[in-house]
Amino acid sequence: MNGLIVTFLLILTTGISAQPNWWDALNDPIISQLAPKIASSNLDVKQAKFKIDALKSQSKVIKSGLFPQVSAIGSASRGNTLSLQDTNITKIGVQAQWPLDVFGGTEAAVKAADARVEGAEADYQNIQSNSIAELALAVITWRDNMLSIAEMTQQINHLTTQVTMVEAQFKAGIVNSMTLKDVENRLAQSLALLPLYQNAADSAQFQIEQLTTLTNLQLKEILQSTKAHNIAVPIASEWQLVEILKNRPDVYSARASLLAAKQDLAEAESTLWPTVSIDAQYSRQEASELIFIPNTELWQTGLNLSYPLINFGKIKNKINSADAQTQVLVNRYQLVLAKACQDIQSSASTYTARLESAKNWQKNAENAKSMSQFSHEQYKAGMIDLATYSSIEANKYLANQNAIHANAEAAKAFIRLQQTQIQIQ
Repeated sequence: MNGLIVTFLLILTTGISAQPNWWDALNDPIISQLAPKIASSNLDVKQAKFKIDALKSQSKVIKSGLFPQVSAIGSASRGNTLSLQDTNITKIGVQAQWPLDVFGGTEAAVKAADARVEGAEADYQNIQSNSIAELALAVITWRDNMLSIAEMTQQINHLTTQVTMVEAQFKAGIVNSMTLKDVENRLAQSLALLPLYQNAADSAQFQIEQLTTLTNLQLKEILQSTKAHNIAVPIASEWQLVEILKNRPDVYSARASLLAAKQDLAEAESTLWPTVSIDAQYSRQEASELIFIPNTELWQTGLNLSYPLINFGKIKNKINSADAQTQVLVNRYQLVLAKACQDIQSSASTYTARLESAKNWQKNAENAKSMSQFSHEQYKAGMIDLATYSSIEANKYLANQNAIHANAEAAKAFIRLQQTQIQIQ
């Protein structure tokens, strides 16, 4: 496994590639309209952006340690410690200190801060892309249920007509009570399913509102404009596992965290060595009793060296803590890589199966439609009875609903496959 980690660390340093807007392949006007607005409207995405800004500011603070620090100084006192009588002494000036990063502690801190910024940027893109994927899944779920409602409504209207006809035939003694009960039961089942589809559609709509922060009225206006749009099932493009892993945001973020931890360890180890700085000071001193303390200009410059002698294990424990954190993040990186591989392969397998299932259910729906048309002609010609015709019609509506649902599941599988292949941009 360690060899795998080294290999991917080398791969990940080769660069970053962009990825097109995969959601356009769904050919859904709602998704195409709302997906680009996620970055400016989704609260999770906004929070991730604020984290980047905070880490960038923190990185600038750390980088300032590489440069001289200049400050103004001043003091005012009264006493007789410097003379034989009470004297007022004032001093004003400037002082500068330039820490020399001889042993690389500050440089390591800067690299750690930069790595954390890169990790936060990868997290930002991951959250944004996942939010778009969740939006697409919610829209497809909404369409699945709305199309099912439309199909179920047609079936209810058809069954209502059939119930009326079978009741008349039952009264005339043409059919028995079992035939009437069968049609009535089918109608009752369809009526029972209708509110369930509506509830699922409402739940999906509420999820879209949460993801986009649109009001209920704003979203309803958008949804109603494309209510009858069918679900498209895109064909996924070919992909290479290594290329995907190289630019996946979660892998990139885990790598950045690992690199930051290694730099934290280097910074901790640098405290084993002396700290070196160049110090300089210039000031003007004035006293009320010039006989004893003359007014004068004071200056001082030199090299300051500090070496830790007794710290009661502080440095050692700091190094041990940084080393342990590095090992934790090495393990986390391995887990992220393993999970990424599993997610990609699993989603690809699911997509292939769902795509094949959607094709088969579509063929089944087409066959059921042909059978329905043929049975209708037979029924009008008196070759089959109403019960047989009603059963064939029920199979047609069921096949249509299965085809709608299979298309939706295949589209969702495509979205989840794309979600596993999100790339750093």
